[in-house]
Amino acid sequence: MPVSFSLCFEHVEQLGAYRIPCGDGERASVDGRSYARDVRALVHRYRRDEICTRRGILRCAQNDRVNNKKIQANSFAWSTIPRMQRRSFLSALAGASLASAQLPATPITRKRRLKQSCMSRSFVSNGSPMPLDEMCRQAVRLGAVGMDIFPVEQWPTIKSFGLVPTMGRGGGIEFETGIIRKELHKEIADSLETFIDYCAANGCPNVVIIGGQRKNMGYSEGADNAVAFLNRVKVHAEAKGINLCMEIMNTKYTDPRIGRVDQICNHLDWAVDVCTRVNSPRVKILFDIYHAQIMDGNIVTNIKSAFPLIGHFHTGGVPGRHELDDTQELNYKFILTTIADLGFTGYVAHEYEPTPGHNPIQSLEKVFSIAEV
Repeated sequence: MPVSFSLCFEHVEQLGAYRIPCGDGERASVDGRSYARDVRALVHRYRRDEICTRRGILRCAQNDRVNNKKIQANSFAWSTIPRMQRRSFLSALAGASLASAQLPATPITRKRRLKQSCMSRSFVSNGSPMPLDEMCRQAVRLGAVGMDIFPVEQWPTIKSFGLVPTMGRGGGIEFETGIIRKELHKEIADSLETFIDYCAANGCPNVVIIGGQRKNMGYSEGADNAVAFLNRVKVHAEAKGINLCMEIMNTKYTDPRIGRVDQICNHLDWAVDVCTRVNSPRVKILFDIYHAQIMDGNIVTNIKSAFPLIGHFHTGGVPGRHELDDTQELNYKFILTTIADLGFTGYVAHEYEPTPGHNPIQSLEKVFSIAEV
């Protein structure tokens, strides 16, 4: 789709310092706002409805000549770009236009009492996932600050949009084994410490921890094993400033979209006991409101009682793990207001699948509005 000069100018200003190809093959750095003003002045001389396309092709009348007159504007002088030919100038302009086409729309202004994050399943439409770039663009427009539990290979794209990879999953921790199998502790601890290093180096503040399937193991034995494992890795997490967040999961449903079979961390009390015994500022609870409602209920009271130990929240409508609207049983406006009033500084990630037939972006807009507390 063609991009007009006016759009190009607008986003050159937003780009700040911009590097332009010069006639001798070098590049000159210029201030984006000054460059936009100077380019506008020059292009108005031979506008004639020229258009920059996404391929960077600019069509102009062949007989046009660039006036060599220097154009001065604050910190930028046209003479600072040596021997700049018309083709180089137009290529630079087209490149700025291409960059502008990839920038997200103006973000919706949010109060930001809660730092909202998105998950990939909320962008699914009729079973088809949305491309990552479009997910990120929409997240920025909606006022999100991050993307939750995306594969590490997608983090560079997420960060290129100014978003935070708010939680990572990795380090050898699997749903089946989790952290309660003592015979696997050394192997998993080594892998997790490497993943902690990666998260610290790439701006991901949280790692999800999974208890694991009981397979007839008693809750007490499982808690002892979990404490032993977390004591083993907490010093490294503390040194790197990474939160290890153990997720509460419901075991009432076998469908992995809405439940997790045989998970040991299926009640808040079990997670509180483990985290209290580990006693580390970097070992926290991932309070999944959807799962917690199914297993324990009493959401607001439980959040208040466990609040010092909670490092991260997930949302989702009950039943079905769909939108947070009035088609489900939880009053999310009240719940999220409570979380904000408690002074929560972590992330609230929306983890739900749009109801079949619903537009995922329209659903997210409503969810973000509900979370505007």
